[in-house]
Amino acid sequence: MICLLFPGQGSPYKGMGSKLMSRFPSTKRVFEEASDILHRNVAQICLDEEMDLSQGTHLNQIAIYIMGVASFHAYMTETNAAPSFMAGHSLGEYTAITCSGGISYADGLRLIDARGRYMEEVAASRTGSMAAVMGVPLSTVNNLCHEHSEQGVFVSVANYNSKEQYVIAGHTEALSTAARALEREGASVVPLKVPAPFHTVLMATAAERFATDLLEIKWRPTKWPVISNVTAKPYQEPEDIRFSLLRQMTRPVQWEQIMAYLVQAGADLFVEMGPKDVLTKLIRKSSWNADAFSFDNDQDLAELKDKLASRLCKSVPSTRSAGFVERCMAVAVSTINDNWDTQAYSEGVIESYKKLVEIQGAIERENRTVTHDETDTCLMLLERILVTKGVSAEEQIELKSQIECNV
Repeated sequence: MICLLFPGQGSPYKGMGSKLMSRFPSTKRVFEEASDILHRNVAQICLDEEMDLSQGTHLNQIAIYIMGVASFHAYMTETNAAPSFMAGHSLGEYTAITCSGGISYADGLRLIDARGRYMEEVAASRTGSMAAVMGVPLSTVNNLCHEHSEQGVFVSVANYNSKEQYVIAGHTEALSTAARALEREGASVVPLKVPAPFHTVLMATAAERFATDLLEIKWRPTKWPVISNVTAKPYQEPEDIRFSLLRQMTRPVQWEQIMAYLVQAGADLFVEMGPKDVLTKLIRKSSWNADAFSFDNDQDLAELKDKLASRLCKSVPSTRSAGFVERCMAVAVSTINDNWDTQAYSEGVIESYKKLVEIQGAIERENRTVTHDETDTCLMLLERILVTKGVSAEEQIELKSQIECNV
């Protein structure tokens, strides 16, 4: 199953938009539209080969968002391989929600514009910073952060990126002393080129202002499941997105849990949409049994196309073979739940979904297509999931029709 990943703020480089546009000329309209929406030439920050975005916050976030949306459009044109899931790291969550249809491109740009301004105002106070930590267990990171925090001055984990990498953030003085203590324990500590302690309570002022902007947006159901940075689970209701994005500003990014959820749900091919390959490298260095590619890298893109072609060649050209089980799993995950009986949910949804995962796993291990009996079993399991979730009979028919017709 394919999952598209969208990076956060630390990924820009000079001329990244020019490179993307030269490879995929059709993306030009995405850049032009951004300038039209915000009534200023924001496209230039992506296209200018002399502009350095490594230190800023406001323009940096706008640029990464535009690049993610443009990359997604190019990906869909080049591969026509629809994802089963989407996820984004910090800022990237907004890009994922946009590309999955949860908000319009225009609304997403306005939100990123406001978010970046509020966060940059906090950064101007120069009260905090961030650093990546590698080489020590999480317990050591937590203990030393706690040890070097006191009333009014703190440092804490802001990103749980993987079992091998964490990001700490907080007041600069507390972070510096904690960093030295971590290095004495054998950790590698790398200061990040960001001007503020994102994903901590020090961003509360920015979050309070941003709440008004979030209230003005019309949220829509996403076309593909998007995983929340805060809960590490798919959004169930459109309005849940607004609350989660507000909490995201002052809460840590649960990236390791997000990846664990996606792999457990059956995702085994990840494509990073945006500049560089930060998220791709995290996967390649991890123990997750999955392929990862950066759409920004020409060699990765060539290998990705070969991988997708290989998968298609292994499938029988039938609406009930190519990705049939994956489509059942995607519908099972993304359908809204109206049943809060824990026992019934466990038996009807969780156990049925596990059986879908087992069927997909057997198909991949044995390098074959889905059998007729398996398709019938999948439809039966999906029906059980939908009935348990309280989905109407009419909607069940529509969802099953979409699965079998691959639309």
